[in-house]
Amino acid sequence: MTRDHVDVAIVGGGPAGCAAGLSLRAHAPELTVALFEATAWESPRVGETLPPLARRLLEHLGVWDAFRGQGRHNIHREIHGTAAAWGAPEPQERPYLFATQGNGWHLDRAAFDALLAAEAERRGVTVLRQTRLRRAERTGTTWRLHPAKAAADAPRTARFLIDATGSAAAFA
Repeated sequence: MTRDHVDVAIVGGGPAGCAAGLSLRAHAPELTVALFEATAWESPRVGETLPPLARRLLEHLGVWDAFRGQGRHNIHREIHGTAAAWGAPEPQERPYLFATQGNGWHLDRAAFDALLAAEAERRGVTVLRQTRLRRAERTGTTWRLHPAKAAADAPRTARFLIDATGSAAAFA
C-alpha cells in the first residue's frame, strides 16, 4: 500500500468487514486493503452468539483455530442451544444436540472482533483503529476518503469501497 492509495477500503471493522478483508487477501493477494474502524473494539456487547454453522465460515476464513484458542481461555463459552422470544409469548428453543458442526458459542464480541482484525492485519490488511471515515466521495474511478481525524497512515483514495458498517449503513 502506498501511503495515499489502496485498492480496497473497508469501512467497519466488525465480523463482516474483517471477513471481507481476510477473503480479499486470500483470493486476491495482489490487492492492497485498508480497514477503517472507529473503535478499538473495547466496548462490551452482551448476548452475542454464534450458531454451529459459523464453524464452517471461521474455518474458511482460516481463523477457527485462533477462535478455539480463545474458547479454551474462557473468552467465549460453548453453548448447547439457545432460547429466544422474538415477538412470541414463549421462548423458542433451538438445541444444538443434533447439529453436525458441534455446539454454538456465546461470544465476547469485543474479543471476537479484535481477533478477526488482528488476523486480517497479520495477513496484510492495513487496520486503522480508532479511525472513523467521515465521508467518501466518488470521483471518476476513484473514491476520495475523508477520515474524521488526521491519521498519518490512512489512505486518501481507493479504487473500491466496501460499506461494512452494519445497521448504521454509513455509506449506503
